[in-house]
Amino acid sequence: MTSKSLGIMAFGALLGVTLFTGANANARERRDEPTDESRILSAAKVSLGQAVTAAEQATGGRAAGTGIEDQNGIVHFEVTILKDKARKKVLVDTQTGQVVKIVAAADDDDDSESED
Repeated sequence: MTSKSLGIMAFGALLGVTLFTGANANARERRDEPTDESRILSAAKVSLGQAVTAAEQATGGRAAGTGIEDQNGIVHFEVTILKDKARKKVLVDTQTGQVVKIVAAADDDDDSESED
């Protein structure tokens, strides 16, 4: 092998290590950043458990799922409730724990049927 070939191989290896190390540093930085959901949960004045309780009491059903809903920049806890074989989506204010909206939950999660 010529010295030119060895030089090119060494440069390629050095470039690969540099790119790999930089990619890992970026991945570490992303992992250390809180997600939007964790920021929302830490800023909420009520817990997700309290939101579930409020949704169950408002509907008389049982919680089947939870999430976070952003509607036009306003963030709410979303609780899916099952009652009488029907699903409802309940939005609960993250600061007050009050039920804001109850809608029939369609299979495609369409909010067109309001039951406020």
